Amino acid sequence: MSGLETIGLSNLISNLKKAGNSNFSEDVIKDLAQIAKDAARDMCPLWTGTMKATIDVENVSANGFSLCAYTDYAIYNEFGSFTTPAGSIEKPIPARIYGVRPFLRPALLFAKRQAGTLMRGKLGKYMDVE
Repeated sequence: MSGLETIGLSNLISNLKKAGNSNFSEDVIKDLAQIAKDAARDMCPLWTGTMKATIDVENVSANGFSLCAYTDYAIYNEFGSFTTPAGSIEKPIPARIYGVRPFLRPALLFAKRQAGTLMRGKLGKYMDVE
């Protein structure tokens, strides 16, 4: 007889049913929001530390989150201005030339790349595979 054996799938289903009230997707989004916040703080241009200190996440729910920096000049670092173009995320203009250094969008891309690994890890705690 040929077939496919799913190891741990029945345990996963029963453990997810037992967890019942826990919101898996909201837990993943909260962790991704923290990853994005930490990455943005690491990538943030540092002169006095004010902009780095204002980076925070808002509106965290199962639908997503907002990553914000609350200084007047954060938008110019992220997107540039009329006289200092920011380039694109894929091909940024070197900071030494224009002084523009995006940090929020690259942090979100970094968090997006971590999503699969994070979900696998969170699902793993519901599976009792020996």
